[in-house]
Amino acid sequence: RPSAEALLEAPATGKSSMPGKSSSRSYSQLGSLGELGKEDERIMESECTMKSEERRQRSGCFLRPSVIDPFGSSKLFMWDVLIVVLLFFTGVTTPFEVAFLEPKFGPLFYLHQAANMAFLIDSGLQCFIMVPDPVCPTVTIRSSDRIIRNYLTGWFWIDFISMLPIDTALIYCDKHPEAAPHELTLERILRAARLIHLLRLTRGARLFERYHTSFGFSYGAMSLAKFFGVVVLSCHFMACLWGALAMQGDDFSWLTALQNAKGGPETIYEGPAKVYCISLYWAVITLTS
Repeated sequence: RPSAEALLEAPATGKSSMPGKSSSRSYSQLGSLGELGKEDERIMESECTMKSEERRQRSGCFLRPSVIDPFGSSKLFMWDVLIVVLLFFTGVTTPFEVAFLEPKFGPLFYLHQAANMAFLIDSGLQCFIMVPDPVCPTVTIRSSDRIIRNYLTGWFWIDFISMLPIDTALIYCDKHPEAAPHELTLERILRAARLIHLLRLTRGARLFERYHTSFGFSYGAMSLAKFFGVVVLSCHFMACLWGALAMQGDDFSWLTALQNAKGGPETIYEGPAKVYCISLYWAVITLTS
């Protein structure tokens, strides 16, 4: 089969006495070559399909799992939006529960269990989502084996620790005090250990690194948004810590001193919500003044 270069060079060499017909004939030959090339491509595609089908029949049901492109899947984006909502729920309710509420079965407990199931499913999805190469961030890892190995040697252990059922253990110790020696010390340890659920917030940092270039925001706007989020969470955490000192401390605390100094009805200083509002006011004034 003659090459395209030879066909194009044929009129220029003067081998034909009729240049117009020669050039038209060469272009028609090029068109036929293009059609032959497309036919060859179709034949090669059919052969590759047949070979892949043969491999699939040999391997049976043990097929290699496919990977997910985070920038080409709308379903994954909607799932990540749900994870962001659950992260906000966890970051707000977990410190408040530890500081002000007693562990018990209720709507808030079951909501946390549903969030745990969602985070467990998300941990499984991390084994199939393409990630940037740690050595060369501009290159995306598409091998499922490397993705799983990268997750197991990195964020997996933080995600695993953040999903430990400490709430259930705390409620069990509260219902069966005879099963736990030194129940007061153990209860305080488990109550503080519930704060490890805040490790889930690291998922938010990973989602930010995944999508921060997709929305087209400037670096200044993203920095301002991160600063605002850190300030709001810091005020909330400090308010919960300050409220826990009043709710779970000794009989005489800063809340008692405030009541003695300011006066007013006792109902102002009772209840988790009212104590949290007073603590939040102190935290905001402390951090912003």
